[in-house]
Formats: sequence, structure tokens, C-alpha cells
Amino acid sequence: MNMKKVLFIFTIIVPVFILTLLLLYCNNAKEKQPENEIINYQKIYYAKDAGLKDVMVYHIDQFLFGRNNYVGNFSKDESAVTFLVDVPYANNYDIVISTAATYGRSHKINYVLVNGQQIGEIKTLENNVFAESDIKYIYLEKGINEITIKKSWGWIYVDYLYIRQSKNLHIYANNVSARLINPNADDSAKRLMKYIVDIYGKQTLSGQSGGGVNSNEFKAVFSVTGKYPAIMMLDMMDYSPTRVIFGTRGTAVEEAIEWHNMGGIVKFLWHWNAPKDLINNEENRWWSGFYTRATTFDLAKAMNKEDMEGYNLLLHDIDVIAEQLKRLHVMDIPVLWRPLHEASGGWFWWGASGAEPYNKLWILMYERLTFHHGLNNLIWIWNGEDKGWFLGEEYIELVGGDFYAPARNYHSQSAKFFEVVEYLLELGTMKPIGLTECGPVPDINAMVRDNAMWFMFAVWNSDFVLKRNNGEYTSEYSEEYTEISHLKMMYNDKRVITLNDLPDLKKYPLDVIYGK
Repeated sequence: MNMKKVLFIFTIIVPVFILTLLLLYCNNAKEKQPENEIINYQKIYYAKDAGLKDVMVYHIDQFLFGRNNYVGNFSKDESAVTFLVDVPYANNYDIVISTAATYGRSHKINYVLVNGQQIGEIKTLENNVFAESDIKYIYLEKGINEITIKKSWGWIYVDYLYIRQSKNLHIYANNVSARLINPNADDSAKRLMKYIVDIYGKQTLSGQSGGGVNSNEFKAVFSVTGKYPAIMMLDMMDYSPTRVIFGTRGTAVEEAIEWHNMGGIVKFLWHWNAPKDLINNEENRWWSGFYTRATTFDLAKAMNKEDMEGYNLLLHDIDVIAEQLKRLHVMDIPVLWRPLHEASGGWFWWGASGAEPYNKLWILMYERLTFHHGLNNLIWIWNGEDKGWFLGEEYIELVGGDFYAPARNYHSQSAKFFEVVEYLLELGTMKPIGLTECGPVPDINAMVRDNAMWFMFAVWNSDFVLKRNNGEYTSEYSEEYTEISHLKMMYNDKRVITLNDLPDLKKYPLDVIYGK
């Protein structure tokens, strides 16, 4: 190479190359939000200035709300208000909306969409006043985003919306321990818990509800992905004594044993038929006895021992289920145990009497299974769905949230995730958080982007994965809720753990720092 070329390279090409790198760095720096720079960022948008569809502006306060220029009343199916929101950085934001029920009506629930995708719901108060409600930790792109309030129930007024940057709660979410609450926990349970904590925040366990590996649900998932999920979600329902007397025969334990022998993780819930007082009429048959509407059983009276028969039947039912769990215990099979789920919703009898009797029942079940029956293979998942129902970290090892997004909505459900993170922080604890039931499968890329890394997701059964033929479920996969392309993408992503990806949990290392 001659001297002229060398001089050209060092005097022209190298400086241009360095300058280009500097420009690229500066541009990227502009896109990236400096740490804590705008933590107090917020901006307000008024509904009267938004895009309005099938709603009207009330320039005069004719309903005595104490303000004017609000919009409503969302009486048509297409009624909507769309705000164009401009944010300086791509980040997680809280969406705060001021709404009221139309005059003289009770509370109303309506949809909120971001850039065309439903991300949550807002609920008005019942006393005909404007009040703010929020949906937190929603990812917005840098620049303009469309935020739409769309009719579900309808019959609301909207005054304004404002955006504020979310707190950086994700830095606390992964500060969890592998310690189990049972001092006599089996090594198999310790190993599974240690594995969950080790992957938490980095990977998520795939899960599916079904009646065993030969169920239509598992056949359908395997037929389109060539893989099985890591977790099988099973139900103790048909072992409930008030179902057995009508002829049910549970097979879930056999299905759990088969799944464990294949290397999978076993997860159980219990749709517990009330121990007595089933209504059992045409509207509420015996097999729906886990619903509040299908029984007159009063948990509060049973737990206060005003109804001693009811209290003793609760113990009897727990003992019956304990015998089934013992079959797994003697085979050294750890169980993710999620009893008394969705309690705060009130639609199941164990939540119908409020938080106090529910908490008493949880403690009764924990102590009965752990200390009376010696079941040391259980990892306890609390799924009460409301911080007011949280009974203390000494009774809980994992926390679950159930959320059924609209069909083909693959949002990370970050609002739900960080709702749990926030109240656990308030309560002075932190636990791994899982999406313990869902419809559509959330997108792993969105979960990573939003820092909402559930330790697991578990898709419900029947219509959420199966097609019907003449009213009967088949083993053919249905794309109604989750498209095949999306499910395949998830099952092939290394951040999503399937059965093939699980280590040998019987040999998973328990190092010297276990439990700290």
C-alpha cells in the first residue's frame, strides 16, 4: 500500500468512521431515557378535545357534577373517545382517567385500548361523582399513541385523561427467596422452588390445563407445536365428597403421576364443591357446587363454629383431598398447590363471606395438610386476587394472578403483574408471580419489554385451545384465542420453557445458600 493511500485512510476515512459512530451513539442516547430523568413526567388531555365517536359533549353541567365540557354517554356499541397521547420516551406509563356513571346509574365498567389493543378496564363509582381510576405500567411507544375508551357496559361520562410515568417497580420484582414456608419440606419441593427462583425474571414456564397428556388439549397443543408445555394444570374437583356421591371418579392423580414420569411439573387447583347445602336445581346443578350461586353454605358460620357440622365437613373434605395428595407425596412428586383461588371475586363460596373467614380457611387447610397429614411436597400458590385478602408471607410461597384477555390479545398483562408487585411491596414481602390462568398466550417479547416476566403462564382448557364438532370438543387446535403462528413462536423461544427444556428436577442442585 503506497503512502497516499495510507494518508487518505487516516485523514479521511477513519475520522468519518469515528464521526458516524459518534452520531449513532448520540441518536441512540436520545432514544434511551436517562435513568430517573423524567420520573415525575405527566400530561393531561381533555375528552372534549379528543376524537369522539357516537358520544356528545356536555358543555353545561346539567347533571350537577360540578364541572362541564365532559363527554358521554356511551349508549351505542361503537361509542368511543380516542386521545392522541404524546410521550417523550418509550417506557411504561400509568393511564389515569376521570369518569362518572351517567346520572342515576350504578357503577359501570368499560374498555381501555392502547394503539388498538385492549389493555384493561376502568370502573366508575356508584355515587354519581367524577373519580379517577388508573391502569398502571402500560408500555407506550415514543411519540404519539392512541388511547381509546370504548363501550363495554357504556353509560359513562369522561372528563379527562392524564399520563404519568410509572414507578420503576421492576427493580424490586425479582428480589425473591427460594425458602419454603414448611420447615420439613421435601428436597423435591425445594428443588422445584429453587428452579423457579433461578429462572424468575429471565424465563417463563409454559403451562396448559387439561385432563392428562392424552387429553384433547395436550394433543391439540402438541399437534401444532411438536412440543408439550412444562406445566400440566390439573383439578382435584372430582374427588370432592359432594361430587363423589353423585358418581364422579377422579383420575387427576393418575394423570399427574404419568406427567411427572415424563419429566413435567404438576400443578393442582381445587374446584371444591361445597361440603354441604348444595341447591341442586335446574339452574344450579350439583356439579356447579363450587359456585356461590349453587350453594347456601355459609363459610363464616362454619369458621366461627356457629355451624359445627359445616366446620367438621370442611375438615373431612380437606382430609379426603389429603389422601390423594399423599399418593403423590409417597412418590416424591412435588406439587404446585393453588387452592381457594380467585377468592376476592366472590363467585366461589370460599370467597363469598369475605376475607376474614377465607383467611381462616386457608390457615386451617395449610396446617391440616402440613402438620396433621405431613404433606411436605406442596408449594403453596396464593391466588386471592386482592391485597386485602393477603394473609401473610408465612402461609404463601408463590403468588398467582388470573387474567383472560380478549381473543388474540397477546399483551404482557403488565398492569396485572405490577399491581401484584406494588401491593406485595406495601405488605413488606416479595414472591415470584405467575399468570396462573389465562386465555390467549401473552407475548414473551412484550413480557421482556414491559419487565413483566411471569414465572409461568397456564392456558385454560376447552374453547381456549379446542375446536368443536357438533357441540363436542375435538383434539383439533382452535385459533380463536391464540393463533398457531403465535403459539409456535412462543414454544420455540428459548425464554419460554417447555417440557423438552426442563432440567432433571430430581437432580436440580440445592447449593449451600438454599433458603436464604
